[in-house]
Amino acid sequence: MNLLKKGFKRGGVKLPEHKETTEHKKIINAPVPKRVKIPLQQHIGKPAIPVVQIGDEVKEGTLIGKMDGDFSANIHSSIPGKVIGIGDIYNPNAQKSRYIEIEFKGNIKYWEIKNSKWDLFSKDELLERIKNAGIVGMGGATFPAHMKYKPPVPIETLLINGAECEPFLTVDDRLMSEKAVELREGIRILKKILNPKKIFIGVEDNKIEAIEMLEKNSANEYEVVPLRTRYPQGGEKQLIEAVLKVEVPSGALPFQVGVVVANISTIYAIYEAILFEKPLYERLVTVSGQIVKWPGNYKVRIGTLIHDLLHDCQLFINPAKIISGGPMMGYSQLTDDTPITKGTSGIVVFSKEEIKFKKEKPCIRCGRCMQACPVGLFPNIMYNNISINDLQSAEKIGLKDCIECGACSFICPSKIQLVNYFKSAKLNLKRNISLSLNKIPRVKGFEYGKEK
Repeated sequence: MNLLKKGFKRGGVKLPEHKETTEHKKIINAPVPKRVKIPLQQHIGKPAIPVVQIGDEVKEGTLIGKMDGDFSANIHSSIPGKVIGIGDIYNPNAQKSRYIEIEFKGNIKYWEIKNSKWDLFSKDELLERIKNAGIVGMGGATFPAHMKYKPPVPIETLLINGAECEPFLTVDDRLMSEKAVELREGIRILKKILNPKKIFIGVEDNKIEAIEMLEKNSANEYEVVPLRTRYPQGGEKQLIEAVLKVEVPSGALPFQVGVVVANISTIYAIYEAILFEKPLYERLVTVSGQIVKWPGNYKVRIGTLIHDLLHDCQLFINPAKIISGGPMMGYSQLTDDTPITKGTSGIVVFSKEEIKFKKEKPCIRCGRCMQACPVGLFPNIMYNNISINDLQSAEKIGLKDCIECGACSFICPSKIQLVNYFKSAKLNLKRNISLSLNKIPRVKGFEYGKEK
């Protein structure tokens, strides 16, 4: 193992990891649900257009939503059965979407390798197959993969994100530990598409087994870079800085500095799409929390309701809080009748006793938020601007550069939920309306202010 650990230079915090309950648990299949509600908007861009009607019979992997232009993504059935409903639903990120409800009926499909000689395909053929499979970025951004991997300029470096820096989440860790050979094949596919000169996989140094397995099976296709465990190491720009010592300018995208970043789960989805011709209709999800009887890393079918997944994992008591994703950048759920989507990396639950929410106190101007900000912003000054409804001044000093990682909120001794103010301010700037502080959402849950 390379003992030289790299990291981004500016800001960040050391978080309690809470990974011990699932980090050594192998990936297993979650039970197939009796019904699924599959949203047609699971990606950045336009929602997919439904191509089935109530009463239609579908198979596992059947196209049920056709992409609407390039900035969209195909949606496929995750179970065989019958379409029993079409309506509106809220995704885990609170985005409203049309959905297609399917009731299970039939047999589960066994997928076999169909394209062992995929290297005979051209770059354009590979991209077309990725597009047809409905693959999006699975690290949370959900950008359509067929667009991301078609940059307008030559690429110097392909950088694989295996940091997984959010507390509780361990699916990428297990994927790297258990599927290193398959990931290598997925990386080779992207290598043919992008033709980079260098390929790196950045992995935080708390994932010892994953680093060892990736290095053992690299076949000189890539270099594994151990990273200092510090949040938000998995941020795209922070990862580029840590591994390549290159800073992506404000407002710029990675391809503009010759880099494409791919999440480790996306790499695996590409492997399955090309070799097995399997659409993206299931993904790996960590289910964790002290009140979960069977926490673990599960392969879950898209459209599975959170309620059904938690029922299968069994809870000791009813949860007081459910978060989709990790506790720092995830979304608190108002209902468990919300579906798992392509961007859902984890479901974390908390009991009432675990939820510690302290009343906000006035800012004491300690500057710890500035020290913690990985972008180098001035959270305290932006907060002051927002508190007097001067959103334009907050924008001028970098509000739109905020990556909403929550490091400032975590470190704040006054317990000011700074990231919530910034999210609300950016949304109101986008809508060109003024901000009412008493309408800013308060996110209760993960206990801020306890740095490890």
